[in-house]
Amino acid sequence: MSSAATSDGRCSKCGGEVTTTLRGFIGDDCDESWWEDGTCSQCGVNLRRSIGPSDLPALAMTPLTPWREEPSSVVDDFEDELRQIEMAERAVQVVLTDLHRTTDRRPIVTVDSYSDGLRLTVGMDYVGPSIDRDLTEPEMVQEVADYLQDQVMRDHVTVWPTCPRHNIGLHPDLVDGVATWCCRYGGHQVATIGELAAG
Repeated sequence: MSSAATSDGRCSKCGGEVTTTLRGFIGDDCDESWWEDGTCSQCGVNLRRSIGPSDLPALAMTPLTPWREEPSSVVDDFEDELRQIEMAERAVQVVLTDLHRTTDRRPIVTVDSYSDGLRLTVGMDYVGPSIDRDLTEPEMVQEVADYLQDQVMRDHVTVWPTCPRHNIGLHPDLVDGVATWCCRYGGHQVATIGELAAG
């Protein structure tokens, strides 16, 4: 991978000034894993360099190590991760619609990336990773429903949701590619997840 910046912090391709856009660290050992992203103000190329923690207070643009062009695969992975988080957040809202319509519970649920999966935090409690990343949207809704159902039943010592016909707990299943609340006891479908009727 060739360097994309000169020693004075300018892009070697066009001479444009490099502007820092993001800083962070990867892994558990932040002493060795700090990085800084930047963008050339002239040609728009994405750049990355590693930095040491001792250099963070200064936040200077003088290169600590050469700026390097970010591989497109890394950018693609980051964008894919954001799409997965957004899909999980939509799934959470679908399931919360059922929870809000059928109970008085109003948990605060957040989604973020965790290891090789996604983490759902309910209040201050989480299991990470909570769900896989590589899911279709209906699969994501099913997984989120399963996870939140477990949280609700554990925290409130109650069964949710229940079948209006048999008064027994429902299960989130995929039926013809649609995330659905199903009564396994009675062998029938009750509602599409997100459209559960109030009791």
